[in-house]
Order: sequence, then C-alpha cells, then structure tokens
Amino acid sequence: DDETHNINPRWSPDGSKILYDATMKTDVIRALYPTLMMIDLDGNSEAVLGDWGETTNANFTPDGTKIVFVGQPDEGQPIGSKSDLYVYDIASGAVDNRSAELEVGVGGRLSADMPAMGLSTWNLLVNSDSDYAYAPVQAGGNVHIYQFTLSGEAAFKSLTEGDGAAALLDITEGGVLFSQTIPNEPPEVWFANGDGVSQLTHIND
Repeated sequence: DDETHNINPRWSPDGSKILYDATMKTDVIRALYPTLMMIDLDGNSEAVLGDWGETTNANFTPDGTKIVFVGQPDEGQPIGSKSDLYVYDIASGAVDNRSAELEVGVGGRLSADMPAMGLSTWNLLVNSDSDYAYAPVQAGGNVHIYQFTLSGEAAFKSLTEGDGAAALLDITEGGVLFSQTIPNEPPEVWFANGDGVSQLTHIND
C-alpha cells in the first residue's frame, strides 16, 4: 500500500524476511536512489538503515547475521563521491566500512552507453562461510572483481587483471566466475582463483 517502486527482492537465509530496494519516493528530490527496506511475512516493513545514506547491491550473509552492501553515508558530500563496501550487523546495528583504504570506489561500472553496463546490474556476492564478499571496482576505464574480508582486519585484493570490464557471475569455494569484455569484443567467461586467471569460453575467437 505504499507509493514507492519496490525492486530487487532478496530472501533472508531462514526465509523469514525479504530485503528490497524502495525507489521513486514522492517526497524526495533524488527519487532514483533506493532506500534499503526489509519486510517480514506478515507485511511489516522497515528501513534497514534509516537515513544513513545511499545503499546498493545489499544482500544477507549466508549465516543471516549481517547485511553486506555498497553505499555512501549521507554526510553532505557531492554526487559522485566514493562508495565503499560496508557490513551491517543486524543484532548490534553497527556499520563497518571494509574498503576505507581503497583509493577508488566500490561498485563502479562503465557508463550507461556501454554494453557492459547490463552485465553488472547486480554484482555483490558473499561466500558460503560469510568470510568474504566479492564486488566490482572501477578504476578509470577498467572494472575488476575484488575480494573483501568481512570481519577482523579489513583487507581486499583484485582477482582479475588486464584491460576490460569484468562482471561477477558466480562464486565457488575454489574461485570466481566472471565475464570480461573490452570495447571492441563481446564478453567471454573467465575463472579466477589463487593460482591465476583462465579463459573458459572462446566464442568470439
């Protein structure tokens, strides 16, 4: 019975709640920017972070204790400021920045006129042990897949390399499946693990 445009539903691991993004509010100027909401099976909904700021790509950790998201706190900064990867502890309400030392923002993707944009609409995954999150990071004209620790000392590293735009597809215990493209070539599927990066498809050779 609300007037917002509600998109991107994500079930909690125990099936008791749903995260979703509420956009197009009628009483705000930046109506396209979503508010992260959570609703239970009885229809009771609430804003997860209140007026904390902008959030995207949010998802539960598999153990159901935290929500990982990309966002910017509302501190009066201009549009285009750096986004970071955060962990929200559901029990305590604490919000922890896991990419503060990264020089560029998390969640970046190429501009809307690039075909690669469609590959990165939903791009944040958490491993089954809730230890790591994986998300795209744009630096200049390249987009790479990064791994971020979710507890303890904040650490991150790039799992992909070279020129191009990488889009996260899936993760396994052994590595990360992603597609990668450059402006004059369609995407191919690649796999990255601790031993390096390998190309799995050669459709466009």
